[in-house]
Amino acid sequence: MMISLRRAAAILVWCTAIAVAASCGHETSPASATGGASSPAAPSSPSADPRLPAGTYRTGTISLDRLIATGVAAGFNRPAVEKFYREQGVSVSAAFTIKLQSGRWTQFGAADGGRDEIWWAATYKVMDDSVIATDIANPSVVTFTYLFEGGELGLTVVSHNDGGVIAAEENRIAQVTIYQAAPFIKVG
Repeated sequence: MMISLRRAAAILVWCTAIAVAASCGHETSPASATGGASSPAAPSSPSADPRLPAGTYRTGTISLDRLIATGVAAGFNRPAVEKFYREQGVSVSAAFTIKLQSGRWTQFGAADGGRDEIWWAATYKVMDDSVIATDIANPSVVTFTYLFEGGELGLTVVSHNDGGVIAAEENRIAQVTIYQAAPFIKVG
């Protein structure tokens, strides 16, 4: 059976509209795909990469002792790691959340069962098996290797520079302990 060129074009436009709507998180019913005029969809972010899907990732509750042990294993001294977490209001434990959305990396911390608060915000790009996150507030750049498998995200800090020089110890302690103490599970 042969379909007309006009019908083929209409089907292609309809399918494209559904794909665009789905990628933007909109309904994908035929009614929404062919509905009234709407603003054009934003172009996809260069950081959108199926190897590291956008979404929300969370750790479980991590004890202060485990955070300190992670820092010590990475070469930091125990008092410096403990001081960093005490200054963040952590006396027993913390949990961390990362939201990856539209090229933005927002990291939240919840001290001692409290509510999530933004601890760090950056833009990010996926490059092969690495992620490069650039702090929004200053010239800090963190490079991670990552492994995303079965909904679990493991991150390892490879480098952390501020304006081209190695970041201050407190900043490196934060990055290494937050991202390496426990895996992040994709929850949304």
